[in-house]
Amino acid sequence: MNRLPHVAISGELGSGKSSVARRLAQLYSMRFVSTGDIQRSMAKSLNLSTLETNWLAERDDMIDSQVDQVTRDLGASAEPIVFDSRMAWRMVPKSFKVHLIVDPTVSAVRLHQTRSSPTEQYESRNHARDLAEERYQSEQRRFLSTYGVDVFQLRNYDLVIDTSTAPIELVTDTVRLQLEAVIAESDASARRPRLFVQPRRILPDSADWAKESPSADTPQVAYSRPTFCSISGHSGVLGAIARDESLIEVDLVAEGAEPLHSGGPTVRQYVDQLAFAAWTSRWNEEYGLHHPPVGPSVGG
Repeated sequence: MNRLPHVAISGELGSGKSSVARRLAQLYSMRFVSTGDIQRSMAKSLNLSTLETNWLAERDDMIDSQVDQVTRDLGASAEPIVFDSRMAWRMVPKSFKVHLIVDPTVSAVRLHQTRSSPTEQYESRNHARDLAEERYQSEQRRFLSTYGVDVFQLRNYDLVIDTSTAPIELVTDTVRLQLEAVIAESDASARRPRLFVQPRRILPDSADWAKESPSADTPQVAYSRPTFCSISGHSGVLGAIARDESLIEVDLVAEGAEPLHSGGPTVRQYVDQLAFAAWTSRWNEEYGLHHPPVGPSVGG
């Protein structure tokens, strides 16, 4: 691949996907298209909130059909486009697929600080967190029902970045570096999903983490939203924390309803058990993500 592909940027609410998508479009002088803007315009014309529009879309496919057709038509063009969209990764299959994730508490702070419009109103951080979770549940049901896919499954994407504490410049630069690596590849199939996570979000897999020496090893992790846990290489996580890094690259072993090991519990079951482990509380107290800084430039 020697030319810019379409770039489809999706993400959790408050992850900064719109901000990153706009910056990337500016960086490469690419056209920017937001399907969220299209949906918000439709919501305004219907005198509905964004959440109410999502509920309507669960019952009536008219909204998704209109947005999908616009996305497909644009994706068929030769002009490279940056899509700010939760479904463009599927509607434009040859795009470079990016997904942004964020700690739910950080998301709530960002939404409360930066969002205020006729279609999106948040009275407090707790209110923002509750509504964000409602939208997550609504969108997950809707996209599973309409398309048969879980848009929040990390394996759908070429690149996943946790924006919880990463400055928007770092997030954009990480996307840029991975995109340019893809452009340089003669064989696009050589691409593999890449995952960059805030190390303080990664729980240890045993009480022995305190005995490990920090290292630069690439950790292997499992994921059940919103929790990451180490499967191996947790010393690499300790190393990243010691270096005060906002992001560490990790390898995803399994997620959600996938079995952690052959014949073993699912990741979701394992994470639920891990939540009650004594060392989990100790880890969170000593290394967990506490009151992370939230930059005013990050949102979307």
